[in-house]
Amino acid sequence: MQQTQITEENTPDFSNTELAFRYKSTEELRLAVFMFKSLNTPIVGSLGKSLLKFAVGAGLPVKWAIKATLYRHFVGGETLESCLPVVEKMNRFGVESILDYSEEGKETPSYMQHAHEELLKNIRFSATHKATPICVFKVTAFASTPLLAKVSAGMEHLSEADKTEWLTVISRVDQLCRTAAELTHPLMFDA
Repeated sequence: MQQTQITEENTPDFSNTELAFRYKSTEELRLAVFMFKSLNTPIVGSLGKSLLKFAVGAGLPVKWAIKATLYRHFVGGETLESCLPVVEKMNRFGVESILDYSEEGKETPSYMQHAHEELLKNIRFSATHKATPICVFKVTAFASTPLLAKVSAGMEHLSEADKTEWLTVISRVDQLCRTAAELTHPLMFDA
């Protein structure tokens, strides 16, 4: 794999906010400032997540608010193709994107298989787009939290079913890494 050499000329200057955010409109920046200030208040910071979880669970119509604020700022789109306009816009200003399939915590076998397949798509898609020089994944997208806790505690704590499930996780990670290596495309593990 080809590695980019970090030099003084290509080191990003994160203190230059004009450069860092020039791809955003004034309205988008105002919304981001409002959102971050709101999230930083004690009441929203401590109660926000619980209230949001309750509202979604109760079927209250809050998804539009999430999409108009948090989602709009942190998410490029719901599909790889719908991310492209955002990726290309940012790239015109010298900002590259990282594709991150960030869904996790749905621990059914069918969902975990679906997440693995989506991650393979992300790697293949990212490898064909210069503006997405790296792809990232979370093992928790296709490994259950209880299994990961048991593995962290030591392999002697695993039942035969756990060992079989762990081999599936290892196989999935191996397939993701092999696919990225075949495409000579960097892959990052998100802890």
